[in-house]
Amino acid sequence: MTAGEGTGRRRTQQERRGTTIAALVDAAIEVLAEVGYARASVQQVVDRAGLSQGALFRHFATRLDLFAHVAEVVADRQIAEFRSELGDKDGRGVRDFTAILSTVRRITRSRTNMVWHELMFHARTDAELRARMAELSVQYLDAMEELVESIPETQVFPDMIRRALLEFVIGYFTGESIGRQVVPDADADQRQLELLGYIAGVLATEA
Repeated sequence: MTAGEGTGRRRTQQERRGTTIAALVDAAIEVLAEVGYARASVQQVVDRAGLSQGALFRHFATRLDLFAHVAEVVADRQIAEFRSELGDKDGRGVRDFTAILSTVRRITRSRTNMVWHELMFHARTDAELRARMAELSVQYLDAMEELVESIPETQVFPDMIRRALLEFVIGYFTGESIGRQVVPDADADQRQLELLGYIAGVLATEA
């Protein structure tokens, strides 16, 4: 048995650091989803993570630094989920636009993505948070644009309108997801999904 093998191996400092940060991020996501940005406190996060405030501040200088990092992680997770669900894969049949849009809607309404929405909303009136979220938003859209290029069904759209379509779909489903938390309406969801699918089909036909 070599050094480091077996269940008795001591974790490295880097491994311990990674574990601590992951626990803090997961706890912060849950706290933000439950109580919102304005009410989310460092104490709530460390209590949920089973850690101390000292442990948190060893890795994040401020509350803002923590939540900005959470936003980055949430964006990465969303991109990974979109890529897993929609990216080009061998053996995957051609999907209609309604099916693709339904997947985008489901991911946009996920608990994790609600945290992104929460941080974006409060960035409107918090200059420091706004600066962080603005940079992350550009990176997020760029990553999504790259992902869209890997979805075979989107190649029917001209290059010049793909980015605009992406921005429209993300903006539409973001607004819809916030509204549906207050007033759920499955019938309206279906009508609007069919309309969006129809619009996409028309644009594809005219391309």
